Amino acid sequence: MAHEYKRLKFKLGVITLPELVTTPYLPKAEINKVFNKKRFVPNLDYKLRDEILKIDFDWETEPHNVIHFNHIDVVKIEILFLNRYLNPASAQNESPFAREFFEFMCQYPQTLAHGYAVSPLRKDYRITLEGIYVPEEKVNENLKRDFLKFCQKADELAMEGSLYAWWD
Repeated sequence: MAHEYKRLKFKLGVITLPELVTTPYLPKAEINKVFNKKRFVPNLDYKLRDEILKIDFDWETEPHNVIHFNHIDVVKIEILFLNRYLNPASAQNESPFAREFFEFMCQYPQTLAHGYAVSPLRKDYRITLEGIYVPEEKVNENLKRDFLKFCQKADELAMEGSLYAWWD
């Protein structure tokens, strides 16, 4: 079943590895407007945010919680930016900015992001990216070289088989 979010379509469901392409992803032209805004104003429609991230959680029962997500592809990252759920200038401590994660993922769309969503009932409501992952069958030498360069300051870095980086 396809859903439309501000003219951008994506298929709801689990990303399967064969769907991960290895040719660069060309972002929508509208992304430049998001990146060039001086001030980020988050979209407070957390139900749509949670649907995009496949979060099924009752925030009312645990209003101060955060929920982790995995395997978010470049298209969903773009949708999160365009719908004002993800601040391009946000970063997890010493991690790259969300925009930098996106730019890397555009170059290597077989890369998947992970992070967390903060409760809509908290003052610091947001989405934060804290790492990336590439399945072993999608790794090539150029990607491995650029992954190491991009992730050199990660708190955890795994380069054997699949690639994994996490910033604390």
